Amino acid sequence: MLFALGMWMSTANYSAHSGYVVSDISAAGIALCYSGPLLAGFAAFWFRGRPRFHRTMRSSRSGVAVLLTGGWPLLIGGPLVCCAAVLLSARALPTDLVSAQLMVVFFAVLAACALLGAVSAWALPVVIAVPASTIACFMWISYLPSTGSPLLHHMSPTIDGFAPTARPASSGIVAVLILAATVALGAIACLGRRTWDRTPRLAAVPVMLAVPLLAVGLSAGYLHTSTAPMGLMVTQDRSTPLTCTTHHGLKVCLWPEVADRAEEVVEATASMNTTLESWGLPRITTIGQDRQQASDALYLRVDGTTDPAGLRLMLAEGYIEQQKTSCAAGEGQAFYERSVVLARAQGVSTAELAAEFPQETLKAASEVVQEFGGRELGAWFTEGLDQVRCWPSA
Repeated sequence: MLFALGMWMSTANYSAHSGYVVSDISAAGIALCYSGPLLAGFAAFWFRGRPRFHRTMRSSRSGVAVLLTGGWPLLIGGPLVCCAAVLLSARALPTDLVSAQLMVVFFAVLAACALLGAVSAWALPVVIAVPASTIACFMWISYLPSTGSPLLHHMSPTIDGFAPTARPASSGIVAVLILAATVALGAIACLGRRTWDRTPRLAAVPVMLAVPLLAVGLSAGYLHTSTAPMGLMVTQDRSTPLTCTTHHGLKVCLWPEVADRAEEVVEATASMNTTLESWGLPRITTIGQDRQQASDALYLRVDGTTDPAGLRLMLAEGYIEQQKTSCAAGEGQAFYERSVVLARAQGVSTAELAAEFPQETLKAASEVVQEFGGRELGAWFTEGLDQVRCWPSA
């Protein structure tokens, strides 16, 4: 329960809840960075002295039976309450296969850390087993994502939140499950023998060390033989179909988690089209949230946390990017000024834009609005598009 409370307290305000269940659960899963190592350390401390005690008692019980009888609150209950805390922090329940896979990964990793702690205490003195198992799980969960190796990134269960267009890579999920399952099965094999309490440490230590090494080898071998591309971001394109609707010649395609905002998007776009027509600029006819499905659509980044002012600003930014060729994300003073001018034309106040842009940009945009009007604004808007810098789309 302390693990669950700590995870909830640290992640409750960690990130905004986008409504995309997979991303929200993934972001809340950052709490594994300390709950996993702590579970390993506590399991090692709890299991201290068990082999010697059972050896003197001449007990025939296996180490696994000892673990399940007395240590189940830590071994099973710990991962369960931690996973419950992740869901509470994410304010979401698994609603599809990918989000369910993430929860399976989280449980498997936490259980593997607990078993690694127990098998470490079986082979090593407790003063070594506790820090060794804690450090090993910390390296696995927290250190691997900080390296520059795509291979190591895919072996870590820490997949932070990501854009609505992406989902966790299947290859990364499988690699982590292979690693966690091998650690768990290796620990069970070490403790499941009838002679587990009579194994000398000179023999137990190399066997215990072979478990994580074998797990890493199998996981890395799978990734090497996998045909999936590997990068530092352990993600792949999302395949969820968009929810599309058409209103007065405007086609709007949104992700399912924000489909209920379609009417709001249509109203904001209709207002912007009126402005664009008065400036002599092309209207918006198609809006989408997946560049792969509709490359000619205006790309809208709206999610469940976007307020009305933010929606109009995103429409303005998306319109500017649409006017450029292969523009994934605009930047630079010319881009910012045109975004502010177009957003202000939709009723967004300077105060609402102050958190997004520096005062110099807001002042320059105000001067443009005062100096030009109607088609003059359209000419100013078009002439400066060449100065807009863009991140190229893939």
